[in-house]
Amino acid sequence: MDSSSLPRVDYNYKTFLSNFKNIVHDEKLVVIFMSSIENGRYWCPDCESAKYNINNVILPDCEKKGIQTIFVDVGSFKEWKDPKHPLRNYSKFQINGVPTLALFENVL
Repeated sequence: MDSSSLPRVDYNYKTFLSNFKNIVHDEKLVVIFMSSIENGRYWCPDCESAKYNINNVILPDCEKKGIQTIFVDVGSFKEWKDPKHPLRNYSKFQINGVPTLALFENVL
């Protein structure tokens, strides 16, 4: 399967949460939660360290298996560190750190 059949999709966390049911369908979907990019780098050092493995191991493996992958930007450092951040409190998942990879399958 070529990369044109599985485009990478990026969402900010607000768009992702408001459209969750339209984004996550019955098929398998890998969601990668990452920090935002500031000054050309992820503000989160763990995201910056993980980007090589995500881009060179996880994404090619998902493509090979025909699994759609999307990236969700959790926001700025200040937004993410807020204990009331919506991703930390969303009932379907409670993200406590980034990067986080989540496999959704037959969710709805």
